[in-house]
Amino acid sequence: MKMPQNRKPTIKQVAEQAGVSIKTVSRVINREPYVAHAVRLRVEAVMRDLAFQPSQAARALAGRKTHQIALICDNPSPYYVYEVQAGVRARCHVQNVRMIAQPYSMHSDTLLEEIESLIVQINPDGLILTPPITDLTPVTDALRRRGIKFVCLSPETLRADCPAAFIDNCAAAATMMTHLVRLGHKRIGFIAGHPGYATSHQRLAGYRQGLTDAGLSFDPALVAEGEYSFKSGSAAAAILLSLAQPPTAIFASSDDMAAGA
Repeated sequence: MKMPQNRKPTIKQVAEQAGVSIKTVSRVINREPYVAHAVRLRVEAVMRDLAFQPSQAARALAGRKTHQIALICDNPSPYYVYEVQAGVRARCHVQNVRMIAQPYSMHSDTLLEEIESLIVQINPDGLILTPPITDLTPVTDALRRRGIKFVCLSPETLRADCPAAFIDNCAAAATMMTHLVRLGHKRIGFIAGHPGYATSHQRLAGYRQGLTDAGLSFDPALVAEGEYSFKSGSAAAAILLSLAQPPTAIFASSDDMAAGA
């Protein structure tokens, strides 16, 4: 039985039609344990039939949670930002949580105030920080003082202090160099990322490690600086290819820069 279009179904109506208590419906909505599988399926079927949408405000009052996660990003790569947002959004959908993506500039004089204002306005259950904001100590210190849970993506200095997700950029870059050397290349150009990012320095270190492992000397003329953008990759490749002795291969340290190259 569907509700009239001018009336929103309530959690009480879901409970009555499913033959369970309101608490059980709440547990199903919040994906809590201790609900029999058959009961969970029945409640979910009723919610679909009634087109029931849980009230975020009601959930916040009931569990002292807003069921919202804020994604804080400052990255010149639209591809990177899109991929991160897609991954976070997919996980939030499974957990019935809303993702709020908020772009900021790490160079803003009011960055900390802007993030704290966001926290006050939406009271998120947690934040996900992307580089380079992930390495800004004033930001992470402020989150700790407020008791806000947060996760850092690809941090440089905070791995021991907060939950984090990252790869070994140095080892990955060295592996890429090993691949190019095995293909017969000895003069390999490198397009570095923005100097303000920890990952840029880590990948450059991996490039140099790969040269050392192959018994090749480091030539600073073969390193061009990029900014993790398509345009900067194209410009850096033009510089490398204009050398009197241009490289036979170019290793760009991001997808966008590689596409530009």
